[in-house]
Amino acid sequence: MAIPPQYQQIYDQTKNMQFRMNDLVGHTNPTATLLHNEMHQLTTDIELGKNPRDIENRIKVVQNQMHQVEHQGQSLMSYGHAQEIHHTFENMRQDVRHFGNYS
Repeated sequence: MAIPPQYQQIYDQTKNMQFRMNDLVGHTNPTATLLHNEMHQLTTDIELGKNPRDIENRIKVVQNQMHQVEHQGQSLMSYGHAQEIHHTFENMRQDVRHFGNYS
């Protein structure tokens, strides 16, 4: 499946974050499972070239899940890792807003 060219960079970032979160979080509790499912769906939405607003909304869902991880403390990942990942997704969200078909 060919990724639309304007989506390629965000797709690569999402895949890298997906692998990183697998390493950091695992599948050890319901929040981790939900986070993995949302990351998988985000990757699929990008592969399909969905509307940038849909992708932005999916990123917001992942960010909300990261807030839950932050508040659970050290049980899933360190606060610093959670903050870093949340910041990365905020940057991705801003990048999506610059897509030519964002309306």
